[in-house]
Amino acid sequence: MTSLQNLQSNFKLHLVSGDDNILPCISSTQSLSNIDRLAIYGNAYYARLIEVLMDDYEAIHGLLGDEQFDTLCRKYIDTYPSKYFTLRWFGQYMAEYINANEPYSQHEYLYEMAKFEWMFTDAFDAEDANVITDSEVSAIPAESWPSLTVSLHPSVHWFEYHWNILPVWKAIKDNEEVPVLEELTGPETCVIWRQGLTTKYRTLEANERLLIQAAKNNKNFSEWCELLVQHGVPNHEVPGVAVGILKSWLDLGMIVGLSTEI
Repeated sequence: MTSLQNLQSNFKLHLVSGDDNILPCISSTQSLSNIDRLAIYGNAYYARLIEVLMDDYEAIHGLLGDEQFDTLCRKYIDTYPSKYFTLRWFGQYMAEYINANEPYSQHEYLYEMAKFEWMFTDAFDAEDANVITDSEVSAIPAESWPSLTVSLHPSVHWFEYHWNILPVWKAIKDNEEVPVLEELTGPETCVIWRQGLTTKYRTLEANERLLIQAAKNNKNFSEWCELLVQHGVPNHEVPGVAVGILKSWLDLGMIVGLSTEI
């Protein structure tokens, strides 16, 4: 007598690796052999996981088309079979897989698009946190500003990219004509975050890109100003630039904590 646990284990092995130890335990019928009956479950297994990946990577699907996307997903599933009771994290290695495997690795924009789409998932699912208001910042004494540090909302993510993936992604999402893929004249940085229940994104200017990394590294306002000076901002403009960037983050709901402790 085969135990239920062994049956389940062998069934799983058949689905993920084609192992045939389960075959003697499956009865054939007049219309279907045991192999055909198992194939139904095998196809359903792949189909469900491909459906999940299609939801997570709509733009990758749009760029590759049905057939090539299906091939990519099946290769990904074989490399990273589902291991959790939830499918939330199933697609988390797609960008890594694309970057490491041909022919996908020959197209940098696929890696960048996969990274961008997964960051959207991360931002949407990030934990909630109460955002800081202008009035809370206004209450900070002038003498405490040099030591001021901020905490970014848990949903805030950013990354550097080299292709025009943002307009391409938007066109695919909106079912509009997709722009020609082009390499940018220089790298850009996109920030993604959730404001309320809406996930948003935008391109960071050079000074803002500099300060968001500083904020992540717990640099204080005085250190922000030093970084701006080092990167060519005139001394008399530095405080205004730093405060302006901080205010924009406040308006966008990206700040959840303030500290003036030294």
